[in-house]
Amino acid sequence: MASNSGVKTDAPNKKTRGHRLRILLQSLAAGCFILIVFMVSDLLGCGAVAASVGASTMIVFAYPNAESSRCRYLIGGYATACAAGFLCNRALYVTPIEILPLPPYILISALAVFLTVLLMVILDFQHPPAAALTIIITLSDKPVTALVQALVCILLLSGIKFVLRKRLTNL
Repeated sequence: MASNSGVKTDAPNKKTRGHRLRILLQSLAAGCFILIVFMVSDLLGCGAVAASVGASTMIVFAYPNAESSRCRYLIGGYATACAAGFLCNRALYVTPIEILPLPPYILISALAVFLTVLLMVILDFQHPPAAALTIIITLSDKPVTALVQALVCILLLSGIKFVLRKRLTNL
């Protein structure tokens, strides 16, 4: 069926033709996983962690063969972000406010991202959503809860990816 512009509007995307069920199932799996993450996040009071985990979930279920989707990068990136975020969270509470030209949370958050990126590159654990996680933990009033929640979620996500590794394909 043609629209007024002469462009055919009901033509299926060539990329999705023949793969619609796979796309639906992998998207459904991602949605179910993040639903559970949000439910747990709500109970723990660390909802922001779900944003970072949501980005990782999209990578795992939409691009399971991408390098950043490998378990090494998922777990290593999150562990690096958790460590840098926790250290910077602690620094936030001991930094004398009067010596800084900007509010401490701005400088300490930038430091957290700097440390996370530096360590992820040096250790070869690049996983972009982890940079968001480091800010979440840095600014959290419950850094240990956020850290544990993030690590448990990424371990579960990595486990699910491992179990489904032969069934998941890049969408």
